[in-house]
Amino acid sequence: MNKELHSVTMITHDLKSPLNAILGGLDYVEALLAEDEVDKAEIAELIKMLRTAGGDMLTLIQSVLTAARLEAGKEQTELQPVAGLSTILNEIINTFRYQATINHIQMVADIAPDLPVVYWDIKKIHYHVLNNLVSNALKFVHANGTVKISASAKNDILTLNVADDGPGIPIEERHRIFDKFETAGSKTQRTFDGSGLGLYTANLFIRQHGGAISVHEGLDNKGVTFTITLPAHPTVQFPQFSHVHPGAWSDRRLMSGLHLSNSLHALPTHETQQTHSVF
Repeated sequence: MNKELHSVTMITHDLKSPLNAILGGLDYVEALLAEDEVDKAEIAELIKMLRTAGGDMLTLIQSVLTAARLEAGKEQTELQPVAGLSTILNEIINTFRYQATINHIQMVADIAPDLPVVYWDIKKIHYHVLNNLVSNALKFVHANGTVKISASAKNDILTLNVADDGPGIPIEERHRIFDKFETAGSKTQRTFDGSGLGLYTANLFIRQHGGAISVHEGLDNKGVTFTITLPAHPTVQFPQFSHVHPGAWSDRRLMSGLHLSNSLHALPTHETQQTHSVF
């Protein structure tokens, strides 16, 4: 209960900060407009700042709502065939190249060119998983650092890695960074988004797709590597995952939001799902 109260306090604080910036910025814009000579460039810069602050608020609100929908089994996940995954992943990486360049960070892509057709909700994987991991890496890596994204496939199991050489996460704290409202502990320089929901929702979407996510040492024994394993076809059982966390598929509410598109109706299904884990 104390943890839930603490989380509400964090979320309230995270909403309050950009809201104060917006209100203060609007007061300043109003004062500028009352002057005889209006500096349009300054007002344009303020509007840009206000838009950013508003976007931060919207992102946090969406994170809270997404987590709530997932837990209630109300977040619909539509599995559809995705061809050309190698190209899609490279395009996702390219959206971060400008941010990496202006921060003097090297972005390295090692995407296998022959990835198989997968049956994923690619928007969920894109926006809630990969965007979260890559943006976090860019946030923590220092100038002249490196972020490397790789993807490969073996026996219809895909492995995606987001690695960096920024501050690491102590082994004793890695087991809980995917927990709800966790933002990493005091022993690491990596403090994730204030709400602690980014990695939590990313993990839930990976589990909903029948996969797992774990964290390891990063590049050159620095930073971290987030490793995602995902089946190309999430309805297929994978015995090699049978030794891991027993609760991964136990929450029926999580799976109730998982739906196959019409194009998958002809594919084989199974009565039971193999247990998977976060680790």
